Amino acid sequence: MSLNTSINTPYLVLAGVVFIAIAFVFVVTQPQLDRISVLRHDITDNTTTLMEKQDFIRTLAIKVQQLQAQPEAEKQLSVVVPQTDMTQDVVRVVGQYGAQAGVGIQSISNNSSERQAQINASIARGDAAKTPSDLRILSFQVNTVSTYAQLQAFIKALEKSPRLIDVVHLSIKQIAQLPGQVSATLRVQAYSQQK
Repeated sequence: MSLNTSINTPYLVLAGVVFIAIAFVFVVTQPQLDRISVLRHDITDNTTTLMEKQDFIRTLAIKVQQLQAQPEAEKQLSVVVPQTDMTQDVVRVVGQYGAQAGVGIQSISNNSSERQAQINASIARGDAAKTPSDLRILSFQVNTVSTYAQLQAFIKALEKSPRLIDVVHLSIKQIAQLPGQVSATLRVQAYSQQK
């Protein structure tokens, strides 16, 4: 028996050493593994926080750009819908485009008050949408004599005007005494911002 014990002794010692080594590895490395797990979690949290801060900074940068562009947008809006309701400006613009197109403008009459009364009546009946309170409608009746092609060029010029001008009504009659000439009545609307 002593022979068997002596043969098994190295195996027992080896098994004991392996067991102690495994126990040592778990005892020593388990806190290190726990620490690594905590560090990974902290890294994930820090990465998420960093991404949130980057998104916030990106949003701030966009807002700053929008605020910097706002004066430019307001400047563009003041061209499209000026803050002045001077009817002379609309008459000048319509006259200028008429002259460029070769249209003979016979008369331009301001009928803004009648148009506003019609709009108010339509709103009261529920037929029309209410215009914003800070927007004033300037309405004019324009009587012209021209060729059809000149009238078409005039209307296209009004459409392309930097200032918002709508042709809301158009009636055309051929002039019997002047072949190729038409008489047109346009109702145009321009807009201004009220302060």
